[in-house]
Amino acid sequence: MQPSQNPYEPPPYGQPPYAQNSAVPAVSRAPRATVSVGVISEAWSYLASNLGPWLLAMVACCAISYGVIALCTFLQDRSQHQHSSLLSFVAGLAQILPWIITQLLLGGLTKLAIGTVRTRSAKISDLWKVTNVTLSLLLSSLFQGFLYALACLPGFIVFMISIIIPIMHVGESAFKFLGTGKIPGISSSSVATTTIGVSFGFLFFFGGLLLLASLLLLATPLIVERKAGPWRANVQSIATLRRHFWSGVLLLLVLGLINIGGMLLCCVGLLLTIPLTQITIALVYRDLIGIEGIVAPPTVYAPPPIANPNI
Repeated sequence: MQPSQNPYEPPPYGQPPYAQNSAVPAVSRAPRATVSVGVISEAWSYLASNLGPWLLAMVACCAISYGVIALCTFLQDRSQHQHSSLLSFVAGLAQILPWIITQLLLGGLTKLAIGTVRTRSAKISDLWKVTNVTLSLLLSSLFQGFLYALACLPGFIVFMISIIIPIMHVGESAFKFLGTGKIPGISSSSVATTTIGVSFGFLFFFGGLLLLASLLLLATPLIVERKAGPWRANVQSIATLRRHFWSGVLLLLVLGLINIGGMLLCCVGLLLTIPLTQITIALVYRDLIGIEGIVAPPTVYAPPPIANPNI
């Protein structure tokens, strides 16, 4: 028989307080220093209790994105019809505006997710509190774009070689057809080699993206929450996540499949899967690096037992 818990003492570490509402997400008192797919379920508990603000934030992001795209399209059409050099310059310059707005919105969603984890309450005003790190977000995006290009390079080379070889065979067949009037057959070994090469090219391409993305997962939270520079944020993210490399890859793969499922639901599901992804990343950031000023869950204890008057 196990000894009963003393009602006057706090509960054991890792267990919820007595009589605590199960709808309130429990917040770790210290980082777990691990990466686990199970953090997605914890992220859902945060999202479920803050569904309204997150949906409003996603609708605002969609409206801003489509508005910026519509503005750039309008300027591009006007420049083509009026043939104004100044308008053409403005329209060309405006083409980078969607990228800038996208980076700011991603940073804002990260800020909102960290705030949700910190206080267990989502404040949509956090979405606009990243203007002080705008330059760092943009430079980090450029740096990551360069790294992603390098990661995709092996797959791109394999893919292009696999495509060029059959094109060369088709060219030789065309010359032979012009000379003899007969279309020479392509051997099954050439078809098999091309198929395998293309498959490996796609594997290396998307595999490189997945592996690198799992290492850069914490760069944006470091910029938004710690005001880290773009170089320091990416280097620290890589140094932190390389110790949890395969678990990070598995987590990112699961999140990717969840977002693909959201896209298949006419993209409406992304209104839920993107916030779930952002909160999950914020929880990983909390567990590996820690969030400053995190609010501990409220402690609610059951009333002490009434003393037995017969004793």
